Amino acid sequence: MAITAAGPSGDDFAKDSYGGTVFPRKIASKLAHLRDIGEQHVDTSVKKMAFVELREEGSWSIQGLVMAGTEVSREMVKWVGSLKPKNFVSVEATVKRPLEPVKSPVFCEAPAPESLGLSLQAANKAVTRVDEEENVVEGVEDLTLGSAVPAASLATHIGNPVMHKRAPVAQAISNVRITVRKIFTEYVDARGFNLFEPPCLIGAASEGGSNIEIAGGRKVYSIGPTFRAENSNTRRHLTEFFVMDLEKEIEEHYHEVLDLLKDLLLHIFRQLEVRCKDEIELVRSPGKEVRITFADGQKLLREEGPEEYKNYKTDFYILDKFPESARPFYAMLDPENPDVTNAFDFFMRGQEVLSGGQRIHLPDMLESRIRDKGIGPVSPGIKEYLDVFKLAGVLPYGGGGIGLDRVVAWYLALPTVHLCAYYPRTPKRLLP
Repeated sequence: MAITAAGPSGDDFAKDSYGGTVFPRKIASKLAHLRDIGEQHVDTSVKKMAFVELREEGSWSIQGLVMAGTEVSREMVKWVGSLKPKNFVSVEATVKRPLEPVKSPVFCEAPAPESLGLSLQAANKAVTRVDEEENVVEGVEDLTLGSAVPAASLATHIGNPVMHKRAPVAQAISNVRITVRKIFTEYVDARGFNLFEPPCLIGAASEGGSNIEIAGGRKVYSIGPTFRAENSNTRRHLTEFFVMDLEKEIEEHYHEVLDLLKDLLLHIFRQLEVRCKDEIELVRSPGKEVRITFADGQKLLREEGPEEYKNYKTDFYILDKFPESARPFYAMLDPENPDVTNAFDFFMRGQEVLSGGQRIHLPDMLESRIRDKGIGPVSPGIKEYLDVFKLAGVLPYGGGGIGLDRVVAWYLALPTVHLCAYYPRTPKRLLP
């Protein structure tokens, strides 16, 4: 691809200070982060001057001025002004207040196409509709008053990942996602958990790698993709999503697990305030969580409805004691009420972000529960799971899985979880 129609000419005295380059150039000056290589995404030019805006990593930007003079030719100014938005450029310049002309070379290291599938301005605007990703109307919608840049649909954003991911908002979301993973790992590592890496390819349905690994360790965790075999086309569902799982021994009561997970999530929220203050605007300060049983939650909704929110004043709450009918065979029944389980869900802004509880560790009880659910105890996958408890013995344990994409989406008050995945996978989307 040609960098521009006309490169430096042979008689241009500044020909060694600009043009296209295939390999990164060795810079004589000290490199300084804007960062070292910026992305040119806005440029205007006049006869003897060219203004460029250089951007890197989302919100980092600086304006540059190229002015014809003793070491900068008019041809160089014209060439800089001809560069298309989103070129990757290497700039050797002096960073200071513009009190005098600056002698600076500039080279284009990665040319951008003549036209972009999605402009940076559109990529940085909110999506238009997110009710169902594949049913979003394509095209120009929801123009803001006085704006010449149309808002794009969710499908347009996802279908143009190169530009979407370069938008400052998308990069901020990505930074928050990475930070959540780091905070989770730091927290569990500091409390003696060991990393477990379960396989993604298996011969039968699985209830999670950590459930099996607990036979060999008292505290384990894993972070990896999970796949949903459901035709779920909603703003809170992905076919492939990342889960941060942990399992641990229960010493006295399964609320040890609940409290650990609660403290972990609140720790993540508080750390995000500190580590990502440049990426996000805080929407709440985590306080004491609301913890109620599933039955009490149903009662509140029937009697009070959404108005009950005014009494609790929180977007983070826990529902405990889920009904036996709503939980899988491995959920431990409440010894005082076998109609409910020692299982819980955590919610943010009305959406589930974590599911967990105490697992059955006694093989006879587990086999009985498997049969009660209408599953054969010798069926593929189930037999191997049951054998762990029969052959080795397992301490009382419990755990939970945190949906990484959902935590990021609802913490940032985003309209859909699809904006948090690097490459969203849904029942109707495998590309790009």
